[in-house]
Amino acid sequence: MNTEPKPKTREEIIEDIQTHNEILTPVIMSEYLTMLSVYLSSMAEDYANKSKLYYKKWVEIRETTETDGQAEKRAKATDEYYDKNLLDRQWKATIEMIQSLKKRLGMFNDEYNTSGNQ
Repeated sequence: MNTEPKPKTREEIIEDIQTHNEILTPVIMSEYLTMLSVYLSSMAEDYANKSKLYYKKWVEIRETTETDGQAEKRAKATDEYYDKNLLDRQWKATIEMIQSLKKRLGMFNDEYNTSGNQ
């Protein structure tokens, strides 16, 4: 029987935290922290690529508009902007999850230390 944890997607981790928040153990939270950190590194490269595509699109649009403002408005209606913006929001949400899990682990550690189990 394999007792190693099955790798989870970012979305599966979020769902698990949302549905089982009250019973997550320090071991599971530590695993999730590690997995989320790995996802951040891959998201960074993805974000750079999506940003590059968006900025290329912006320049392309700018060539057919009179002002930067007009180009910006049109560019924000593109798939390239949507993809870049979605990934940016996922990045920020992942960082917040990591910070929350770290805080929660700190609380477990404090409880453990104050209960005389030093």
